[in-house]
Amino acid sequence: MLRPEPGLTVPVTLVKVSDADTIAVELRTGETIRVRLIGCNAPESKTLAGMRATHYVENLLEDEDLWLHIPLAKDKNDDEHISLTEILRQLFSFDRAMGRIWIASNLGSDLSEILVAEGHAEQMDSRGL
Repeated sequence: MLRPEPGLTVPVTLVKVSDADTIAVELRTGETIRVRLIGCNAPESKTLAGMRATHYVENLLEDEDLWLHIPLAKDKNDDEHISLTEILRQLFSFDRAMGRIWIASNLGSDLSEILVAEGHAEQMDSRGL
């Protein structure tokens, strides 16, 4: 199990699984956001492997307590401070937040790690792309 990097962590509810590595979640405020998982790349849902991976995630996350973690990276020009501009740029790449989904009942497991371990996705670098 990974420890979360410094960042924003909030409880969320699953709304929809678009592909295995892109899901929509609802915040406690009622807002829905799309999340692209960091750390993995799953096949597109239009392929057979993608359909299997998407179905796997739907079953895995059904009725689970979930946490969204959006890591806040240090500004590349400053080892101590985080630039707000850099955070916003990182958060909303591709019209979706880049983050991790933690499954509370599975001992705080990271969904990206599970997908890789189960063969439903390839491991990617820490930015997930």
